[in-house]
Amino acid sequence: MSVGLPTDLTWYKLATDLGSLIGGVFALLAGVAAYFAGLRQARATRKAAHDQIEAAAAEITNTDAATAKAILREIIECNKVTMEGLRICGCIKSGLLPMTRKNAQLIMMSPDPIVYKAVAHRIGRLPYDLQAVVHFYMRVEYIQHNIQTIVVGPGDNVSGEEAETLARSLIIICQLVV
Repeated sequence: MSVGLPTDLTWYKLATDLGSLIGGVFALLAGVAAYFAGLRQARATRKAAHDQIEAAAAEITNTDAATAKAILREIIECNKVTMEGLRICGCIKSGLLPMTRKNAQLIMMSPDPIVYKAVAHRIGRLPYDLQAVVHFYMRVEYIQHNIQTIVVGPGDNVSGEEAETLARSLIIICQLVV
């Protein structure tokens, strides 16, 4: 009994079996290559997502800084109007400036707070004492209502006492800015 190659082994059969082995090796190599390509793509995707998150965070930080500057600028401008109103109240109180009730709105013609209204939903992200910012704008509204009350008050002219009362509220606004 001799051990040898089986008799049904033909060149064709050998070639197909060898082809299957070679094809399997190539498939394995292709799978390994695809795996490493997938790892590389996953790393690139993670890096791109990380970069995108950092860019969004930087944009939010820049927007918050710009918002803080705009609010501060609006408060400064409003405070200039407030100081002018305080000067007018002093002139009314001292009798240097008689003012009719219908012109009492000229004491403080406060502009509408445009920036504050636009960013009020993000006020908590500002680097200021947000209670002071809200109190400032509320006090400006309060003064506008006081002026409306003066306009419809008794007599023809704004009294010195009314000007003094209004001046106290104007001083509070100036103190809030400091």
